[in-house]
Amino acid sequence: MQENARVNVQNRQAAQLAALLRANGATLRAIADQLNQSGYRTRYGKEFHSMGVQRLLLKAA
Repeated sequence: MQENARVNVQNRQAAQLAALLRANGATLRAIADQLNQSGYRTRYGKEFHSMGVQRLLLKAA
């Protein structure tokens, strides 16, 4: 995760939620939908898509 994404509380919370949902078997698309419905946005202010969730999970690990 890049430095500006790491220090942003919402990005860390989104990464934690994504990891929890993935551990419970959710698909990347389902995780993106849940993040968007919960009001989370990418660091560019856009909605999450499955590839963004995949990158979020890889960088948070």
